[in-house]
Parts: sequence; structure tokens; C-alpha cells
Amino acid sequence: MKATSKMRLSFLSWIGVFLAFGLGTLMFTYFFGLTKALGFDREDIYSQLARMDAERTRTRDLRTRDRAFLENIEGKKHVIQAVIDGRLTLREAAAQFQTLNLLCPEYDWEGFRSAFPGRTEEERHCRQVLSCLRIEVGNNSGLVASLIARLELELDHDIIRS
Repeated sequence: MKATSKMRLSFLSWIGVFLAFGLGTLMFTYFFGLTKALGFDREDIYSQLARMDAERTRTRDLRTRDRAFLENIEGKKHVIQAVIDGRLTLREAAAQFQTLNLLCPEYDWEGFRSAFPGRTEEERHCRQVLSCLRIEVGNNSGLVASLIARLELELDHDIIRS
């Protein structure tokens, strides 16, 4: 019995020594300002947390923008298919393109105006529809090519009249 109580006492005293040493080391480190060098600076932790929160917000905003762009592209694909199927006229398609562009908060209007010249927004959107139809020509050659030619004549005729 005496041996086990001596071992327990010896074990407890070593634990006390280690705790005292650890506490002394922490106090020494804090007292001499070594916490920052060791990576335990509270201000740095708070700034890291603030940075992480800002990145979360930025990621959420980017996902929202991406979703808007993808919805814009998908909507335009449906409009182009409706023009090919004969369910929409050029002017109706242009009006839908304009609506889709307006719904996209980050739409590049300056780039749009330089890529699609015209006297009015309606004419520019008509040209955008025609451009998208030309891209579709690679997928549905003959039928779409004749449709584009007809719609371009229609647009030119409308421009001359106005």
C-alpha cells in the first residue's frame, strides 16, 4: 500500500510540476509579447475572422452574379429556338433579349453598344438576336441560314422605313 501511495504522490507532484511549468511558460510568453510571434495574437485572429466573413459575402455575391448570367444565357437560348421554330418575330425576340439583358445586374451595356451598332436600342437588340442566330447556324445549317437572311432583309427594310 505504501508503494502505491508513494507512486501516486510522485505522479501527482510531476503533474503539478508540468502544470506550473506550462503556466509559467504562458505567462512569460504573454509578458514579453511573444504571443504574436507564436501566432496567438487576438487581433490577428479577429482580422482573420473578419476576412473570412468578407470572403463568404463575396462568394455569395459572385454566385448570385453567375446565376444571373446563366439565366440570361438560358433565356436567350429559348428565345432563339422560338425564332427558329417561327413562334417569335425578330422584333419580339429583340424585346425579350432586352428584358433579359435588363434583368442581368452586371450586364455590359457599353460592350453591347459597341458590338451591336444601331440608332436605337431595339435595332441593337435585333442585331444581337441575328448574331445569336448566326452562332446557331453551325448547329442547324440550311434552315437557319435562310431564316437569318430573311430577318436581316426585314430589319434593313424597317430601318429604311424609319
